[in-house]
Amino acid sequence: MGKRFPDVLAMIFDGIPKGSTLNDFWEENVLHLSGRESTYFDDLLTVDDFRTLLTDRPFRREEIRFLKEGKDVTSSIIVKQKITLEEESIDELLKDGVSIVVSSLLLHNIKIRRACMVLRSSLSFPVQANAYLSPPRSRAFDAHWDPHDVIVAQIAGSKSWFVESSPTRELPLQRPDNYSVASDLFEATKPIRVSSGDTLYVPRGFAHRAETGPDLSLHVTFPVQSTNWVDILRIAFEQAVDQVPLCRSALPLGWQNHDELFEQIEALAIRVFSEMEIPLRVSDAIASAKKEL
Repeated sequence: MGKRFPDVLAMIFDGIPKGSTLNDFWEENVLHLSGRESTYFDDLLTVDDFRTLLTDRPFRREEIRFLKEGKDVTSSIIVKQKITLEEESIDELLKDGVSIVVSSLLLHNIKIRRACMVLRSSLSFPVQANAYLSPPRSRAFDAHWDPHDVIVAQIAGSKSWFVESSPTRELPLQRPDNYSVASDLFEATKPIRVSSGDTLYVPRGFAHRAETGPDLSLHVTFPVQSTNWVDILRIAFEQAVDQVPLCRSALPLGWQNHDELFEQIEALAIRVFSEMEIPLRVSDAIASAKKEL
């Protein structure tokens, strides 16, 4: 990452209010850090870097998306399995109000890959990266919430972010088929102007939408998939199932058809959980999670 910012996490979150740490905001509150030079994130990515990436190689459908005013227009642009972009076609798409989104940016850019590796090491959570090149006065996605925490690095231009002050879905683990929210949800929400060099952190479950300012915008999002207590408990259960034969025994025959069997099942469940000794297995599960997750 170069000599200036060897610690990517510290670089991205430089300027956290005195007396606070990132833990004070994580999963709890939106965090906006501003007042930096517009070139602050140039060590990560620039507009020229991104345009070169777009024209250097063909992209598969799953690697790139084209969005316009909340609609995915990819299928109208990529008619085959791959697309090769040229400088002229990039300009034409942007002129037409289309945002260009590259998913899994870490697979295509060594600096972003290194940043994700450092972030993953610092946070102890898996980190991805996506890049959004958007024309002025545009919107890529409609209002929605995500099942992962989002770290935004505004590379160039600016965006107005509307973010709810409390979670729409508290600590979600998965994204349902419909994760969008009504746009009028933000009528009383003051926009956060995120300018080049700024950082924005949006906790999972917080509804948000973003609109590009008067200039071309490029930002990188780092989706962070947290390791949660349910992951630890799942490992503890799996270890117990492997070691306690009773956990693998069948329910009584015809258990769905006879209500009188429910008390028998409940008693058996209490016995199963007792023999699993989950509280005693949690420390082993945490040790396993350090290796597996």
